[in-house]
Amino acid sequence: MFKTWLIRVVFLLLSLAVTYAYFRPRPWHFSIADGDKYAHASAFFLLTLVIPLVLRWAALRLWLLMVLVGVVAEFMQGVLLPHRSFSYYDMAANVLGVSLAVGGIMVVRRLCGSAERKSPALPVSHHSSQDKR
Repeated sequence: MFKTWLIRVVFLLLSLAVTYAYFRPRPWHFSIADGDKYAHASAFFLLTLVIPLVLRWAALRLWLLMVLVGVVAEFMQGVLLPHRSFSYYDMAANVLGVSLAVGGIMVVRRLCGSAERKSPALPVSHHSSQDKR
């Protein structure tokens, strides 16, 4: 019970932090070249890793949702905020973060076997092993 509650709080706080960072009036300034791209990829990587702890979705559904969120958020940032701009590179960094997270989840799920597939931390496939004959 406490673990589930804690996971939901972490998900909510992470979602709020990513939303704030994405839509704050002025962009962050990074001391390394293309630091914002690392921030985009990291934020979407972490957010994508936490979502399966809250929602039991198949990996493809998770990937599609998060890619859509990353694309729409980048468009909104460019349209709604006068001191921010749309960037295909930022969008690509979002998709990279999502893809790395979902790919990692799929690898862990395969390595852990069918017993682990029932874990809320890993997306569940909609097909049983008998359907794959």
